[in-house]
Amino acid sequence: MDYSSIFELRAASYAEASERFHRVREQELLCFAELLCVRPDERVLDVPAGTGLARDYLPSDSTYVALDPNPEFAMRCKKHSCQIVQTSIRQAGFRTGVLDVIGSLTGLHHEARRYEIDSEWFRMLRPGGRLVIMDVSVGTPVAEFLNEFVDQWNTAGHDGVFLDDDDVSALKDCGFEGVDVKDRIYNWSAESEQQMYLFMCSLFGLDMNPSVAAFSKALQALGVSELNGFSVRWQLRSLCAIKPFDSVPYS
Repeated sequence: MDYSSIFELRAASYAEASERFHRVREQELLCFAELLCVRPDERVLDVPAGTGLARDYLPSDSTYVALDPNPEFAMRCKKHSCQIVQTSIRQAGFRTGVLDVIGSLTGLHHEARRYEIDSEWFRMLRPGGRLVIMDVSVGTPVAEFLNEFVDQWNTAGHDGVFLDDDDVSALKDCGFEGVDVKDRIYNWSAESEQQMYLFMCSLFGLDMNPSVAAFSKALQALGVSELNGFSVRWQLRSLCAIKPFDSVPYS
């Protein structure tokens, strides 16, 4: 299944987790905002945007546009006064060269054939525009957690197609330059293990109700800390790239 079909099934529970426990992923969102490095008066597209949480971490004098195909997410974005475009990730419909920055946080691993998406993003960016992708990479504890533990306890399963070297090659083949690859390690932080359990069950749609013991064992493989609450070690890979200034001008 792709992003649209997956969240057709579980957008409501994901949105509830994001809004009820919005501080859990704060370090992740801060890292994403730092990489986006949005300047005043720049126009940034967040895709797929989910509930539009990233907007709260960006400069108020920039223009934030959320894009997501899911109607539940679109409704939540409108509720939070985000400018939202409800349309396909693959054919967004923006004019060529109208965006300064495009950011994508943890949505791409639900999509195969990512070259098509990269090409569309390249088209929409202005010359000198920036692309920031943060997502799960192959061979990491987070990848194993998602495709094993989440897959086991979610009725629809989880079969993520995680970032690898082919994604770097695809960006370069689309025309992007200066592709910078780094692993970002930080914490998801909750007040208690029980709160983390509620958050993850809702976020990942764990409708088969894993036991607390099974949940704790899976988190131990990621790495946990119980200092000042309950934290889980999380890891994403960032791919940051630039559309060259000498790209063919748009009309």
